[in-house]
Amino acid sequence: MPDALVVRGVTAGYGSSRVLRDVDLTVRSGAITCLLGANGAGKTTLVRVVSGLITPVAGGVTVDGAALLGTPPWHRVRAGLGTSLQENIVFPGVSVRQNLLLAGRGLRRRARNERAAELLDLFPALAGRVDVRAGALSGGEQRMLSVAMALTPRPTVLMLDEPSIGLSPVMVETIFDRLRHVRDATGTSILLAEQNAMAALAISEEAYVLRSGSVVAHRPAAELRTSEQVMALL
Repeated sequence: MPDALVVRGVTAGYGSSRVLRDVDLTVRSGAITCLLGANGAGKTTLVRVVSGLITPVAGGVTVDGAALLGTPPWHRVRAGLGTSLQENIVFPGVSVRQNLLLAGRGLRRRARNERAAELLDLFPALAGRVDVRAGALSGGEQRMLSVAMALTPRPTVLMLDEPSIGLSPVMVETIFDRLRHVRDATGTSILLAEQNAMAALAISEEAYVLRSGSVVAHRPAAELRTSEQVMALL
């Protein structure tokens, strides 16, 4: 079985500014892997390269062994990549249920309804708010909805950019618990780009540390939780 997500030699940036430099990263099938780094380290740029929003200067990306370099974002979704960006991408004027149905618009009506029901089972906090407009949800609830929408096409790899940003510690714990549950229940591989190192490490098997656009550490998450040297790099 191929690795779920492989990034090799990625160099990318904006205009003449290089943000990422020769980045290698692997997410094993069925694993949660976190990408850690301070603000400005390049985490969001890497997420955007993998999702197809930025074209790298060099390097490649594969999902389940399929090369994605040069393909548009919609193609990557069909290839098995789901992405929840730092900005919660929801439709604020319609209900939670309607957001999930819109995310599954490529499915037949019955399949859309069934998938929405499955996702509400995975995110019970949303099930109690199913008829509430997305714009009236709390920031944490919107984040959960954004993740649920990214899961609608049943991706093999789910990639999240700073899911804890701006949330209370209680909501961070809730969302990270749900992410672990999603992996355990569905086998979805997860790449978690995060500043909140301790929360991310607590649910991950492997971790990468990004600093100034380069990977400066790659270790089992359990080792990084006790490594003062690596934590000092964040």
